[in-house]
Amino acid sequence: MQPEGKSTMRDFTRVRHVLNFAASTPPMFLMSPKHSVAPIVFTVVFCGSLLARNRKKTMLKMARLFASLLLFASLCNCHPKSPSKVEKKERRRDEAAKTIVERDGLEARAQREAANIAAGRERLAELQQEAREKVAADLASRTDAREAKRAAILEQAAAEQARREGITAELKDFIDGLPLERSVMTGTVYLPLGGKYVQPGFVFASPAGYSVTYTKKEGDYFWFTYDEDAFALTLRKPAGGLATVEMKLKQPLVEGFQVGQTLPDFSSTKRETPSPAFKSQATPQPNLFDGRWVGTINGHAGFVEFTLVISEAGTVESDTSKLSPGGPRHATNDGKTMTWHWGVHNKEVVTFTPNPDGETALMTSKGPAIAEMGAYNASAIFHRASR
Repeated sequence: MQPEGKSTMRDFTRVRHVLNFAASTPPMFLMSPKHSVAPIVFTVVFCGSLLARNRKKTMLKMARLFASLLLFASLCNCHPKSPSKVEKKERRRDEAAKTIVERDGLEARAQREAANIAAGRERLAELQQEAREKVAADLASRTDAREAKRAAILEQAAAEQARREGITAELKDFIDGLPLERSVMTGTVYLPLGGKYVQPGFVFASPAGYSVTYTKKEGDYFWFTYDEDAFALTLRKPAGGLATVEMKLKQPLVEGFQVGQTLPDFSSTKRETPSPAFKSQATPQPNLFDGRWVGTINGHAGFVEFTLVISEAGTVESDTSKLSPGGPRHATNDGKTMTWHWGVHNKEVVTFTPNPDGETALMTSKGPAIAEMGAYNASAIFHRASR
């Protein structure tokens, strides 16, 4: 057992140390309410326990009062201090500056995105333009290739047609130049060769080396044939005139053509279209010229039956015969008479004048001397076959 006086002094010493500790640490626990509760409670309880051992009521009341004041001060300091007007103004200014920065950032990002979209659209337009140019170049190259191929085919067809026409003209001139003799006794016409009469089956050779066969004689007509892979010719020579030629086609002019298909007539593709005033003057009767007409006329090839097809108010003429199809040809028209050119080198002049009845027409054809063929001036009546 210690003396009561020493025990009381030790207790007051301990209380003083605790109060000094509490007084030295307010800044630490007064800043945060959750940290300030524990030291205050500890101080109050500890001081109370110490003073409880001291039976002096006055000291106990003072300690409790001090602890209560300390607790009240701590609780008062736990509440946050309200900001001043300056702080509020600065805070609003900071928030406004932050808002401006964020807004500027959004606007800058929007501008970047708009620029990227515009650049993407521009690039897309460039790619589309490049694609269109590539397609156009491809189509142009294909068109050029097709045109070149077409030109080559037409050139081959023209060469083959010229070859056939050259053989035909060569053999016709050769047959026209064969000498014929008429018997004094019987009046029969014969084909002599070396003092003997030529028999059917004899083969002649033209100056160019083409072989033509004498096949038969009917009345005053002598028949000859020429045959090859592409075509065959039948020539009929009268006793007192020039030979007529009939061609039988076996093969087309060139691959891609049909048998009997001829070259297009480029001279007629760009013919001028008569003006309405010219048509009204030239064709007072619309059906006076147009239609199919049939007749026979004696020209360079002898008597040949033609079928004329007249169209476009008497301004276009096409024809078919044993010789070859012709036309279409552009014709002039003065309202009464059509005029066009045909024949070898288009040097033969033809006129066609329908009669008022609309069922018959007078046709004339004049040709100069060409390729050892004499000039001629023929006329014939053509009949309308259909309208």
